[in-house]
Amino acid sequence: MPKRGGMGRNFNKTYFEHDNRGEEVRRTVSFKSTRGNPSGSSVGGGVGVVRAYTGVGRNSLKYHKSIRNHLQYDTDVDMGGSGREKNFSNAPDGRRRMGKRGFGRRGRQSSPAPNRTFQPLPKSNTFWYRILIPFGAKYEKKWIVDSLIANIAPATFTPYGYEAPGRDVIFYVDDHQVATKLKNLYRRISTDDGHKLNILVKGFNHPIKVDDALKEVLKVVMARRFRPDVRSLDLSRFHADPDLHERFVPLNQESVLSAVLSLVVEHCPTLHAIDLSHNSIYSLEGVKSLVSKLSHLRILHLANNQMEDVTKLDPLKGLAVEELLITSNPLCARYTEQGAYVTDVRKRLRKLLKLDEVVLPPPILFDEETAQLPPSKGSYMCAEQGKDIARQFLEQFYAIYDSPNREPLRDAYHESAMLSMSCHINSQNRNSGPRDKAMLNAYQTNNRNLKRVTDSDRRLRYLMSGHAEIMKFLCSLPSSQHDPHSFAVDLLLYTPQLIQLCLCGVFRETGASSNMPVRAFSRSIVIVPQGQGFCIVNETINITNATSAQADAAFKTSLAPVAPVPAVPAPVVPLMPVPVSPSVGAPGQDLAKLQMVEHVSNVSGMNLFYSEECLKQNSWNVEHALHAFQLLQKQGTIPNEAFVR
Repeated sequence: MPKRGGMGRNFNKTYFEHDNRGEEVRRTVSFKSTRGNPSGSSVGGGVGVVRAYTGVGRNSLKYHKSIRNHLQYDTDVDMGGSGREKNFSNAPDGRRRMGKRGFGRRGRQSSPAPNRTFQPLPKSNTFWYRILIPFGAKYEKKWIVDSLIANIAPATFTPYGYEAPGRDVIFYVDDHQVATKLKNLYRRISTDDGHKLNILVKGFNHPIKVDDALKEVLKVVMARRFRPDVRSLDLSRFHADPDLHERFVPLNQESVLSAVLSLVVEHCPTLHAIDLSHNSIYSLEGVKSLVSKLSHLRILHLANNQMEDVTKLDPLKGLAVEELLITSNPLCARYTEQGAYVTDVRKRLRKLLKLDEVVLPPPILFDEETAQLPPSKGSYMCAEQGKDIARQFLEQFYAIYDSPNREPLRDAYHESAMLSMSCHINSQNRNSGPRDKAMLNAYQTNNRNLKRVTDSDRRLRYLMSGHAEIMKFLCSLPSSQHDPHSFAVDLLLYTPQLIQLCLCGVFRETGASSNMPVRAFSRSIVIVPQGQGFCIVNETINITNATSAQADAAFKTSLAPVAPVPAVPAPVVPLMPVPVSPSVGAPGQDLAKLQMVEHVSNVSGMNLFYSEECLKQNSWNVEHALHAFQLLQKQGTIPNEAFVR
């Protein structure tokens, strides 16, 4: 018998190496030069690391590269027994490979399984993995599945969509760990005819075509899962349905989900509840186009899926779903506060009443089906009886404000009134050139724009108090001409004791130049009765440059000549007289009586005027006054005005 590894070795009859396939033994290939055969080689069996290369001759380098490529790149082996004639010269990576003349003519058909370090399997975006076994169609399905399960134990799997088109076997799994273990079984399972199973694994990311034949199958499956008594459809673990065992129909594919819901709309448009749990759904784009047709859907289960963010629920906007279950989705782990979680989900499903088995408070929303925005109005009056009062007050006010002398407006302000003025440049408007910006300098001195004035002392300093200080400021502003046709007046509050007006419009500054810029303004005015008229107790003014539309429409309506406005002590408007106590708070009033009035007012809730009247009618006896108040209150004879402070 020749020595192991010697030249007399017969490759065709005897296998000299110990078959140690089940052990982790690192074998080597050694090449030694021979005297009469420069290209001869001695193979020590197995597949491993090239130990040395000392061969010489014309073909030595060629053989060395061929063998190295053969060892470093594994290709599919023809399990049909034609390994002797297999040609490896056309490798997918473009390198020359082992041909018929290399490596003893028998290829690697009888070599032991190599030791490999596998690259990690990337996670699939669709959470499905395609398993391909080349030339696996010649083996029984049961033997292949049982062999794979036995080699990845204790893990297990179900081969979804198992088919054998041509010579190969294809099926799908939905578990990354199982897919990784199957990938690591590449060429580790031996068949009865001496071949190795090539197991190729990759993520599945191809669209699925839903043809008419598949739709008929889906109808049968859905009909069996439908409960007509409660109008509910159970599509949980849809891919694992026994009638779909030989088909690959993952519901997390947009085409499949859209086709299934289209069948729902076609055959059961009044569906009340649907369960889509345990389907690895990561996107709901397949629902978006059918939202308007699922108007009766009230219960939706999406638990145990793969939605990673709450924005994945956006395609559900418009559904009138009242109960939603989305537990065990990755998006749930993003929230640490239940309130934020509920708020974000309700932004998509505004009529939601129950989330993840938790009853929610009733939502605050408008009825989208009936609510319509009211038509736009130029002005708003909360009370018709206040319309004439507001008009007369503003006419008199601006007639004096636009006159050469604004001093008569002093009596239009309460002696303790407060006024705040702000201005800003609207850079988006057309009239915002350097000249227009410079013209706003007249308003910058007392500009109380809270976005710019952050110092509390400056804010207080720019707040004008008292009619004397207010009039000094108003007289310092440039003379102006307001366009009354641009006015939009909102009467926000009207009571006998208080009126609030908001006014906006345009004006221009008058001067020597005829091309003065047009300004926009807005004023908020709080008015109270005083004597037989009114006076301002609080006012805020904002001035900016007019928009292009405002500037084009300003002063286009001709006005009739207006007679000079005579100087009047104050713009007064006749109104129902409002009683004002002449004694409470007046100089020289007895301090004891003032304290008695305040005590009765605090106990009874009446204002100071009625409290004083109550004391006067009871001879300034506090106990008698409070007793009289209780009797009159029980009789309901005290007017409501007595409680308006």
